[in-house]
Amino acid sequence: IHFLRQQARFRELSRPTDTPPGDRAAGEAFFNGAANCRSCHSATGDLAGIGRKYDPAKLRERLLRPGPAMPSEGASWTAGQAAHLRLLESYTPANVQDLVAYLSR
Repeated sequence: IHFLRQQARFRELSRPTDTPPGDRAAGEAFFNGAANCRSCHSATGDLAGIGRKYDPAKLRERLLRPGPAMPSEGASWTAGQAAHLRLLESYTPANVQDLVAYLSR
């Protein structure tokens, strides 16, 4: 059930939108606070320059589903993949837009 809900959430959050770009400061606050991204990542370390590597749509997709391929249901996930899957259920579209704005700098 969780897997199916996560997949639906991924489709919803990765869909291109016509909304204005997110708020960079809100994205930084979410990255360092509620999402706890900084426990595994650094915007100046492993994620430095990621906004130049991917366009905003691809960055959004990679943010929601990191790695070359997402494992299928029942597959063994790495701890990082499992953490990102759990986060899918709590992200709002605004959170994702803000994170993309923050990481696109």
